[in-house]
Amino acid sequence: MSEYEQLVRVMAGETRFFRRILSKGILERAERAREQPICSLLTSGQADVNYVLYIGRGDQGGDHAVYRADRASQLQARCIAAKAVKPERRYIVGIAMDARGVRGSSEDFVFMDTKDWPGSAIVEAEKARQELGYFLPGRTIETRITEAEYPEPHDKKTAPP
Repeated sequence: MSEYEQLVRVMAGETRFFRRILSKGILERAERAREQPICSLLTSGQADVNYVLYIGRGDQGGDHAVYRADRASQLQARCIAAKAVKPERRYIVGIAMDARGVRGSSEDFVFMDTKDWPGSAIVEAEKARQELGYFLPGRTIETRITEAEYPEPHDKKTAPP
């Protein structure tokens, strides 16, 4: 199975409710990323999955290929750091994209199956996390999301009985 097929299967394993929560979180961050790049470690509805989201500001009129290579590198490093944060999670799904509304947007994905990572790899992931400052206590904002599983219709007058 290809890496992309595995990635899609893991993402498809989320419940409809959790996919809605993820989508909402991604769209909110994509809006804010116009100011500065945003990285988030998003938990999953599946016990063995973590999502890493990195949203850049776009190429700002520069060389898009150079920008995209840097963004992909940033995502890869953050995915490794995410394993150190939650070593019990087997799968890391990384998603990189551009801020909402920027010209010429693109996306990149990373899929890591860490089942066979030795303890030394997790030690190295923690070392990299500390050196790069990713997902560190005191530098990370933890956000709790509250969402109704069955949201109210936007217009209650036109809602079916």
